[in-house]
Amino acid sequence: MLEDFSNSDFSAAALEAASQQNTRLGVAIVGLGGAVATTAVAGVALLRAGTMGTTGLPLANLPEQLSDQLVRYENLVFGGWDLSPDDLATAARQHGVLERHQMADVEAELSAIQPWPAVGNVRFCRNVTGQHLLKVASHAAAVEAMRADLKRFRQEQNLDRVVVINLASTEAMPDLSLPLFATPEAFEAAIQADAEQIPPAMLYAYAAILEGVPYVNFTPSCAADAPALLRLAEQRGVPVSGKDGKTGQTFMKTVLAPALHARNLHIDGWFSTNILGNRDGLAL
Repeated sequence: MLEDFSNSDFSAAALEAASQQNTRLGVAIVGLGGAVATTAVAGVALLRAGTMGTTGLPLANLPEQLSDQLVRYENLVFGGWDLSPDDLATAARQHGVLERHQMADVEAELSAIQPWPAVGNVRFCRNVTGQHLLKVASHAAAVEAMRADLKRFRQEQNLDRVVVINLASTEAMPDLSLPLFATPEAFEAAIQADAEQIPPAMLYAYAAILEGVPYVNFTPSCAADAPALLRLAEQRGVPVSGKDGKTGQTFMKTVLAPALHARNLHIDGWFSTNILGNRDGLAL
């Protein structure tokens, strides 16, 4: 005789997992046309097509009871901002990360993704610039434009949820000891006053938090981790996370440093180069 699980916790959990997997999730990327972003979007497209495996994807090794809580690859929808107007196929060709056969498999999909105008500030990132800029005259107007972009993205793509991920070039660090970064009220006043100490990464994070959209920082730049924005996110119940994805030489350092420390080895200095860092070296 088959047992009826229709009212059980097991059934509810299974239904919840199925619902989560079928969620249409919008991924709004800051720096959409960069090497990391274009490669990530192309990688998801290749996974959908079944022409690439999951090697190198940490979440692919999660136990099933955890992985079944994740949105399926085919339900991810990409958009975002960039200082260059080039579609993602053009950008991917310029970066030269994808193999020729991989590019052929995803070119049509990447060609259909056009970045939205972005915010830039040479004070914080002097060497990575562009002309595809938001036509706004103030910090407040920029934040409102970003919020409008997120609303439009959700509506036009019929999305259930949206997240913002920062994959832009690393910015110079602001002085977080300044009073304007201490509280949400002080930060809002600084936004209205167009304080020059506020970097672009914080504007994107602020817009996401105000819009109720989770924010992930994959860069070393200071964004939602400013005390004022952390407090605002907590007040509004908006998840924020991240501080450098550590996919290159930083990853190697974080692996090797604990090993050297465990052996109590003395290190006089540490030198590394930016061979695989795309435009990171230029930005830094």
